[in-house]
Formats: sequence, structure tokens, C-alpha cells
Amino acid sequence: MRPKPLSQIDTDNQQYKNERKISNESSQNISTKAQISIIDGSGTLLDNRYQLDADKQKAYQIGRGIKDRTGRKNHIAISDNVEDPLYKNNRFVSSTHAQIIFIENKGFCIKSLNNQNRTIVYRNGNRVADTKDLYAISLPLQDDDRIELGKKVSLQFKLFKL
Repeated sequence: MRPKPLSQIDTDNQQYKNERKISNESSQNISTKAQISIIDGSGTLLDNRYQLDADKQKAYQIGRGIKDRTGRKNHIAISDNVEDPLYKNNRFVSSTHAQIIFIENKGFCIKSLNNQNRTIVYRNGNRVADTKDLYAISLPLQDDDRIELGKKVSLQFKLFKL
């Protein structure tokens, strides 16, 4: 059975990009606090973990180094120290790679900031979105999602329960 053309798809509860279905599961109780940490051995964050608090800030830029090339702060910073033992992984993350934003009715969402950046989201071990999807839309994140940046750096997303 062939999929319906994009123009014939009901987008109230689902989003479609390039005929790929992307789940848009929303919850009544959306957490405004979350945490990002590195998955051991995949790369190096400048801090052990980053706390996200939508009551204080709505957008968190992810990139390599403390600041991107334009001088804007990376709120979630991947080490750019060439002496770092995991720099071989970190170097594939751009200085302005992705962004986690808080959207009132969806919660924390991820968006790629450049269609050349490799950004993949895994949920329960399954790939649910990649660069092509994430450059066009913002994907709502769920507890325990894994965000892969570049070729090898993996971040763990954890929601704080209400």
C-alpha cells in the first residue's frame, strides 16, 4: 500500500517530513526541567551535566567550545580541547550544531541548526529522527532519548518528573 501524498495527511496529531512519520506525542503535564549528560566514552562535555530549566530560559544552543564562531554562548558545550582523549569524536560536532528549545504545548524539542550537521535522535533504541527531519522541524524529546551529534558523541536526555 502506497503512503498518502503529503497534501492528504491529517497533521493534527502527527508531523510528516519526506513521507516519514514522526510521532508527536504530547502530555498534559509537561516538565519544564530536564538534564543533558554525556554517554560514557562517546565524547566530552565541558561540564559533567547540564540542567535545563524552561522557567529561566527557553533555548539552549549545543556546540563544540564555549562559544560558537559568532561569539554566541553554547549552553551545552562539547570539549574543543585537542588534548582531550575523546577529541577524535568531539571534532565532528560543529561550533553551532543543534538547539534544544522549550515549546509551551510540546515541552523540550531539538532542532538541528545546519542541514550539514549530523544529528540523530534515538528512542528506546530506535532511530526516530535524523538531520533531514530535525533541520525542518523541532522534535519533542522524551525521557531517556539519546541524541547523537557528529559521528560519535551521544547525549542522554532526562526529564525531571513533575
